[in-house]
Order: sequence, then structure tokens, then C-alpha cells
Amino acid sequence: MPDPKISKSKALISIVYHSGSGHTAEMARAVAKGVSSVRGVSVAQHRILDQDFKGSRRLNEEVLKQLDESDAIILGSPTYKA
Repeated sequence: MPDPKISKSKALISIVYHSGSGHTAEMARAVAKGVSSVRGVSVAQHRILDQDFKGSRRLNEEVLKQLDESDAIILGSPTYKA
């Protein structure tokens, strides 16, 4: 969900992740903690769920807009059978 407290004067770093068992979510939280420790940077986390898609199309236009406005995007994905 987009964070309404994010300042437009700060660099915006978005973290987008999918987590099957919770391990990737834990890593995303750790990355967000590190990013938020940098002065002049805002961080937004976006957990991707299966129901967020119709076919291969992302349904949440607010999140897509925020990603488009991000200065950087960090992606996290789980591994299955790797």
C-alpha cells in the first residue's frame, strides 16, 4: 500500500517482494530498515500477493504509480525448488 507519509523532497526507494514462507518478507524488512537509516531517503514496501494479478496484469494502479515515481526499486522474490 502506498505510504501517505512519504515526503516528495526525499529520494523514494520502493521495495517490492513476494514471500511464500516469510523468509523474503523478513529480508525485505531488513533492507527497508537499512534504507530508512539513510538521511534524505523515504522507503515504501509493497508485498505482492497472488490475488494482486489478473493474468499477468498488476491490478493496483496506486502502487504502479508510486513505483513509477520511485528513484529506485528493489525487488525480492523467493526461490522454489532451487
